[in-house]
Order: sequence, then structure tokens, then C-alpha cells
Amino acid sequence: MAEVSAFSNLISLLTGVDAFTLLFPFLLAWMLYYAMIDKSSIFDNTELSNAPPIVAMILAFFTARFLVMQPFYQTFFSDFFGKIVIGLASILGLFTLLGMSGMEVSGNDDLNDYVKFIAAAMAVAAFIWAGGFGPAIFGTGDVAEVITGIINYTVSSGLIWLLVIGGAVAIVMVPEAGGGGDGDGGG
Repeated sequence: MAEVSAFSNLISLLTGVDAFTLLFPFLLAWMLYYAMIDKSSIFDNTELSNAPPIVAMILAFFTARFLVMQPFYQTFFSDFFGKIVIGLASILGLFTLLGMSGMEVSGNDDLNDYVKFIAAAMAVAAFIWAGGFGPAIFGTGDVAEVITGIINYTVSSGLIWLLVIGGAVAIVMVPEAGGGGDGDGGG
């Protein structure tokens, strides 16, 4: 029991020094910025080839400043990653249940497509419920309140028309199955 207490004390200490709301998000932002700048090869073959870590550090400080000035977002990272872990545990539980029922999981491409869709939907839901769009758009209450906020925002912002137009374009652009003709049905 002493180990659990020591770990709990460590978490409390890290919480007290804002490690979860500022320090770790700062380090994560620095790593992401550095990876993006380094992979994009912006500074390759220039005199500034040592600039990516410094530019990434500056951008990470801007991110930390944003987090300090916007208290709502200070809990975003811990909320988001906590919800992602719960979602991954749910997918693992789904695979366990499917495996125990005798369903072949490893070679089933249709099932893999469904699981990818479910994982993407869980990631989007975790982003929304963690407050990714901010407090002004969605509430942090129950599911019905958040869904109502999404619908209200979609309708009031005009995003609904982009979704309708995007859906119409997607329907028109999908190639016909079993084609090969001009579509008039004649021989």
C-alpha cells in the first residue's frame, strides 16, 4: 500500500507544480513542433540548419503562453489523452469479445475497416469532449448538452451548408459500381 501512496503523492506533487497543465503540454508541443519542422526540411541546405530546435522551442513557449492565458485549455491534454485511453481500452474489449465469440479477427478486412472507423469516431469524440473547440461552442456537461451544442453551432455558423454541399459532391463523385457503359441501359 505504501507504493500506491508514494505514486499518489508523486501525482499530487506534479499536479501542484502544474506539470500536467503546463510543463508536459509544453514538452509535447516542443516535440511535435520540432518533428514537423525537422521533417518538413525547411532549414535544410541553408545556413540555419541548427534552427529547428530553437524555432520549435519558441513555438512551444507561445503554446505555453496560450495555455496560461486560456485556463479552459489547461486541462485539455489530460482530458483528451484520458479519453483516448478509455477508447483504446474499449476497442481492446471489443476485440476480446469478438475473439471469445469465435469470430476471426486478424484477417477480416471488413472488421478492420469498422474498427478504424470506430477508433476515428472515438478520437473525434474525445477531442470534442475534452474541449477541443473551446468553451464558447460546446458545454462541458452531459452528452445531450454537447450534442445540442454541436447541432446549434453547425446550424448557426452555416457549417450545415458546407456539409450538405460536401455530401452532394461526394455522392456525385463516387464512381458507379459495375460500370463500363454510358448509363443509358441500352446494349
